[in-house]
Amino acid sequence: MAMFKTIRTLFKVIILLVLLLVVGVGVGIYYIDSIAKIGIEQGASYALGVDTSVENVDISLLDGTMTIENMTLDNPKGFSFKTPHLIKLGRFDLGLQSSTLLKETIQIRQFKIDGLDIYIEEGETGNNFSKILEHVKEKFKSDKSPGEEDKEEKEGKGKKKVKLDTIEIYNLVAHFHFSESLGKLGKIDVPIDELILENISSDGPHGDTVSQLSQKLLPIILAAIMDQAKNFPGIPPDLLKDINIDIADVGKTIGGDTEKLIQQIGGAAGEILQNLGDGDGDGEITDILKDIGNILSPKDKDETPAPEETPAPEEETKSTDEAEGILEKIGDLFK
Repeated sequence: MAMFKTIRTLFKVIILLVLLLVVGVGVGIYYIDSIAKIGIEQGASYALGVDTSVENVDISLLDGTMTIENMTLDNPKGFSFKTPHLIKLGRFDLGLQSSTLLKETIQIRQFKIDGLDIYIEEGETGNNFSKILEHVKEKFKSDKSPGEEDKEEKEGKGKKKVKLDTIEIYNLVAHFHFSESLGKLGKIDVPIDELILENISSDGPHGDTVSQLSQKLLPIILAAIMDQAKNFPGIPPDLLKDINIDIADVGKTIGGDTEKLIQQIGGAAGEILQNLGDGDGDGEITDILKDIGNILSPKDKDETPAPEETPAPEEETKSTDEAEGILEKIGDLFK
């Protein structure tokens, strides 16, 4: 009799555990959209350094699809930018290969954005995207600890990653806001009906984390926008120059497919990267880019040369000479 009571009790415990498990899974599925929404907002904010909000996320586990609606990235804080936002995505459709959902690397079969609204604003302390690109560069360098990348490549271990080949973007509009003479605000819209990006994350066998993918995409998309913007008279050359130099700087820092894609897109950023070549390190590349900026700047062209009292350091002279050599190849990209 005691044995039957024990067995009955054991069955009750098992049934209770099964019920708790079913309820837990049900609650998890019920709240999965909210969980994903929070993760997307936090991931984008971490990668780009700006506040991010998402209106709605709809996930279908059976179909392996996710739809994000009205994702907004704010302008960087601490600056007097007046435009409504940095980036706004109207609708973002993501298709996942179901067989890879439980693996370390999830294969993405569809990555489509319909309605991408971007504000590029020149403020009193520079433009908003240069601030973001600087954050991306520093974040990429700080996240890339010595030896960690090689270890991860060998062991195939690490954070959950995604891998994709093609990104489709439709109905993109870049609004350029800048100061004109007499305090007037200049506004020029650059529409791009379709932008197809291929070979996005083929650097390694394990793909990219969501943050790494965000850091890769931003300079690539900006390079495509800058390539179109050069055909719109009225946009200040200095604004295009500054952003193109920052794109090239980030592209060189991230390297790999990001750098290759920027070069394939062409435009000023691609030309700069092609002429920079391999370089001897991030520090030298940054120095050369700064010298390009100084040489191209109109205000520097009108200044009277300083008296040559003290010879410039050898390294600085080398960097400036390389910058001038690159400029001879680039020509009048920013004119």
